Amino acid sequence: MTGLPPQAGQRPTTERAGAGGHRRPRSDLHRCLRDATKALHHRLDHHPLLSALVRPGLTIDRYGDALQALQGVFAGAEPAIEDFLAVRPGLFDYRSRRKLPALQADLAALGRDPAPRALRCPAPASVADLIGLLYTVEGTSLGAYHIRRHLCRQGWDGRLPMRFLTADPDRTDGAWAEFLSFADRACAPGDPARAAQMAAAIFPAAIRHLDGSLPPSSGDRDRTVSS
Repeated sequence: MTGLPPQAGQRPTTERAGAGGHRRPRSDLHRCLRDATKALHHRLDHHPLLSALVRPGLTIDRYGDALQALQGVFAGAEPAIEDFLAVRPGLFDYRSRRKLPALQADLAALGRDPAPRALRCPAPASVADLIGLLYTVEGTSLGAYHIRRHLCRQGWDGRLPMRFLTADPDRTDGAWAEFLSFADRACAPGDPARAAQMAAAIFPAAIRHLDGSLPPSSGDRDRTVSS
């Protein structure tokens, strides 16, 4: 899914710890998650539906296709997270981080229906599983900020609905740091491998979902902003 934690290319050993820009060493858990998903992350970010967001020739329809596919991803992932947390009150506050409302608002503004099907998301059976699932979901806010910045540079600001992509960078960094701190506290010895296994299972599921969401090829369906 677009905008997962940046992984391709450089491998810094520190991570931002919040709005102040202070950095701390990457934990063993974070390294395990990152290493287990690096290649899968690259495949997902280069999927035609998602890579269209940062390539020349973006159209309203292609933008809508990407958001509709992502809405289907979160329509499967977020209920799995919330069902797990519903019987473990106080473990982690996810409700304030939900992405579905913003995606649904953007689709409505585009005159698009929600995705016809949801991601077949593995249900977390342990805290380690939850951490692996959250790692893939929470990272979207990091990439969404960079995608929005790219679109604004290309002149799309105010011409496309971008609630899903709009986030305060300091708040985004803080939320990511809070998730990583939670993960480090909650992950028991021996759990990083299981968390990484869960994260690595989400990526292929998301790729399959995006493959099934590809629209028929047709130049006629692509509308530019000026059309």
